[in-house]
Amino acid sequence: MTIDIHCHFYRRKEFLNSTCWDAEVEYLTTDMARIAGQALTLDEVKRRFLPRWYDADGSANIKRMDEAGIDKAVLLSMDLTAVFGPFPIDVATQNEEIAQVARRHPDRFIFCPQIEPQSPGALELFDRCLDEWGARAMKFYPITGFAPDDEKLTYPFYERLVARKLPLIVHIGSEPNPLYKCEGAHPRHLDRVLADFPKLTVIAAHFGLEWWRDLIMLGHEVTVFEALHK
Repeated sequence: MTIDIHCHFYRRKEFLNSTCWDAEVEYLTTDMARIAGQALTLDEVKRRFLPRWYDADGSANIKRMDEAGIDKAVLLSMDLTAVFGPFPIDVATQNEEIAQVARRHPDRFIFCPQIEPQSPGALELFDRCLDEWGARAMKFYPITGFAPDDEKLTYPFYERLVARKLPLIVHIGSEPNPLYKCEGAHPRHLDRVLADFPKLTVIAAHFGLEWWRDLIMLGHEVTVFEALHK
């Protein structure tokens, strides 16, 4: 079975605010010019490509999955309010709507909220994702200004994941401006998490990007530690 474990899902434009969409468009424009050699303006990218991101019921994603030979996809919510301010549709509602799409297609989708632990009511929201909406994983995005090994912020989430035998997906690696708070996304911030929660499955998204060597070394250290303590 082929599973896409990192699929950001936007049901409609209101899932992000205009400031965030503008930042995404600027990134897309630069990236497409570099990779595809297309000299497109910001307005052209916004008009031609952004509508392809919206998927009201999951059918567009399923079509792309079928074309790529993907059996299941993990649908991720996206909370960037710490960087871009409030979104037209609040984060809790977004998570609930994404969970509804996943429930309608249980053979194709897995619901995974991204929770910002520094936000008010974050742990209560995660409990709702688990108890009411069927979350089967959780993602952290440290670029928004926290570190995965911040005990007060993050450890209560890990305790819940371990109790339910669910995995953590965490972004590791830097991002372009305005997502520039990258210090917390370095692999070293997983070291103590893995030591304190040996039964927690941790998936390092993007394989550390430019810090891939540090991530490999961390994996080596964990393997040696486990071998010595068997």
